[in-house]
Amino acid sequence: MPILDVGSISAYIFGLFILSVFAWIFIKPFKWVMRILLNSLLGVAVLLLVNLVGGGFGLHLGVNVINALTVGVLGIPGVLLLIALQFIL
Repeated sequence: MPILDVGSISAYIFGLFILSVFAWIFIKPFKWVMRILLNSLLGVAVLLLVNLVGGGFGLHLGVNVINALTVGVLGIPGVLLLIALQFIL
C-alpha cells in the first residue's frame, strides 16, 4: 500500500487546481459562443415573425447573419433599429 506524504498530497492538490483553471479558461468562451449562437437562432425566428406579420404592411427585413446577430444581441431594440434603418435607407 502506497504511503501518501505531504509532497504527494500537495502535488495532487496542485494538479487539481491547474485542471480547474484550464477547465474554467476553456469552458467560459464555449458558453459565450453557445449563447451567441442561441441568441442568433432566436433572432432569425424573430426576423421571420416580423416578416410574416409585417408583410401585410409592406415591411420586409432581410434574414441574414448580420441582422440575426443584431436582433440576437440587442433583442427588441435590435428589431426596432432594423425597422428604423429600413425606413431611413
